[in-house]
Amino acid sequence: MDPSIWPVAALSDRPGTLNELKRLGNAIRDADAAAISSLHYDELWSWYNDLVAAVLEELELLDLSSVCGAPVLLTGRAKVRETVREKLTRRPSDKLPSIQDLAGIRIEGDMTLGAQDLLAAALVDHFGKSAAKVKDLRVEDHSGYRAVHVWVRLDRPKGAWFEIQIRTELQGEWANTYEALADLAGRSIRYGELPPDADQRQAVELLQDLSRNSIARAESIEDLLARCNAGTMPDTQLAPALAAMGITGAERAAQAILGDSDVAAVTLTLLRDTHAQVLDMLRSAQREIRSQSREGR
Repeated sequence: MDPSIWPVAALSDRPGTLNELKRLGNAIRDADAAAISSLHYDELWSWYNDLVAAVLEELELLDLSSVCGAPVLLTGRAKVRETVREKLTRRPSDKLPSIQDLAGIRIEGDMTLGAQDLLAAALVDHFGKSAAKVKDLRVEDHSGYRAVHVWVRLDRPKGAWFEIQIRTELQGEWANTYEALADLAGRSIRYGELPPDADQRQAVELLQDLSRNSIARAESIEDLLARCNAGTMPDTQLAPALAAMGITGAERAAQAILGDSDVAAVTLTLLRDTHAQVLDMLRSAQREIRSQSREGR
């Protein structure tokens, strides 16, 4: 397809000049205003919703499921004014037009870490290396949040900046659970703060540990086994990779996996069972947290 007729390219430019946008952002932050004389946030929000819709349409055309080898769910949203005010208040040096995720897209699926990398590379290839940058939050997480983000900043149409979040199934469900906890314990837990309530503080610490250790470790092992079984990683690299993760008997485990396809299948099945159990636990936690939130209102 001609790049000039991709859905995003067909959009009009973002409303408002840079100066108007900065003034509007200051008014939102300092006075909880919805508009300045020449620009209302509703007009801007409507344009960013159109941008989200255009990006989603464009991503559908790319057939991302074939890239990562698994079905993916595409969703998106434009930031509402209340969330923008919270962000500008928390970071007063930021300006409205420089907020990367006023338009946010999410890609989630039951994929491996390697498939996440393939999706990110495909997005960079599509939007262009000069316009798209990968932010890998799987190693340097944010309060336990792990994902791969792609920041896209297009020259045309003017103002077409957006963030694409790529999450595995476990990363996505963890984020949903943590977001529910933030509604109960305070949104500041998303930025490294701990709540004063002891029970809530323990819940935050347990969720962060679950993400950084249990989920991260399980995803790394699953990714190694998937690559080995697919023939994309040399057999000789499996044992050192497992040993580097501190897995006892890595050499024997690698030999068993490589030498007996039934053992490999059983190992993957056990990992998938653990995967399902963690999903169930996270979803149960979400229900409990939301129940507590309703009772506290």
